[in-house]
Amino acid sequence: MKRSSMACAMLAGVALLCAGCAPQSVGGLPADKWLIGGGMSISWCAPKAGTAIIADMASRRILMTKFLGQDEKLEFNIQGAKEFEAVTGASLKQARIVAYFLPAGALPAPQ
Repeated sequence: MKRSSMACAMLAGVALLCAGCAPQSVGGLPADKWLIGGGMSISWCAPKAGTAIIADMASRRILMTKFLGQDEKLEFNIQGAKEFEAVTGASLKQARIVAYFLPAGALPAPQ
């Protein structure tokens, strides 16, 4: 009985440790838990200080990053396909624009 109880306790501990090890980014972009919206026009107010990231998921490119203070507004608008293609080199027809927000201190410092 003691061995099975100890094995269960060890498995539970490993499961809890792994749950805390969930990736903070996927392919260089933040994980979905940081997703705040998307589209051709984004207007969003930061609840606290942090970094906003606008990315094109189709090309996996970061289009813009901006540090926002608490209650500061993020504004992002694509005026047209020509502007988008000139800036990114990607087709607007295939683009999937998304916005992420990483609160200050949300990620561990690089080592």
